[in-house]
Amino acid sequence: MTIGTIALSKLIPSEANVRRFKSVAGIEALAADIAAHGLIQSLNVKPAAKGKFEVLAGGRRLRALKHLQSEGGSILGQKVTKDFPVSVLQGLAEGVTETEISLAENFQRSAMHPAEEIAAFGKLNKEESLSAEEIAARFGISRMTVRRRLALADLSPRILEELRQDSMSLEQAQALTLTSDHDRQEGHGLERSTRGTGSRSISSGVCPRSGCTQPTSSRTLFARSIWLPEEPTRATCLPPESRSI
Repeated sequence: MTIGTIALSKLIPSEANVRRFKSVAGIEALAADIAAHGLIQSLNVKPAAKGKFEVLAGGRRLRALKHLQSEGGSILGQKVTKDFPVSVLQGLAEGVTETEISLAENFQRSAMHPAEEIAAFGKLNKEESLSAEEIAARFGISRMTVRRRLALADLSPRILEELRQDSMSLEQAQALTLTSDHDRQEGHGLERSTRGTGSRSISSGVCPRSGCTQPTSSRTLFARSIWLPEEPTRATCLPPESRSI
């Protein structure tokens, strides 16, 4: 196997790629990521007819590069044109088939744990001084998504450890961002996590208050189960016109 670069215009999708459904989901975000950070992982290719090269592994990265070209985008300041040099790995290890290398790339992927993602976003913001807007632009995601992750990054370390150990759901952790008081987060969140009542309330899809069967959003539901008294003195459910389900 050899490592080198090949002009973008010479790269074409391969029939050996196991991804048959060409979803457009995530391509713009991937393009934004590549534009900000470069092509971190090379494309695996093989020679094809007429001087072209088939991309055996890296089809989504190829589509993201083509997207940047069509939009007149750049990668680390270098404009993406048909002659843009793309990092590639050419050839296969002995005994490895084209379908196998394509499947291996997709099969070996493992999504980040939410706690790892939250910690990384927090580090970008606090230690590397990137704003929510800058992070959103670099990773091709919405500013609201980034702000939610940054709010989670500010949770108590004990709460984040509960999330990391899968003792608390991401939705439960999000409810705890309603207060910035770490003692309050721990006092309510750890108790609910240990007893498990928060999870049961969320899965039920209705308000946990005595005698109430109104549906509610799971985030609002869990927040109420934390901070409202067991016997409320006022209405605990959203009116129909403002209810979020």
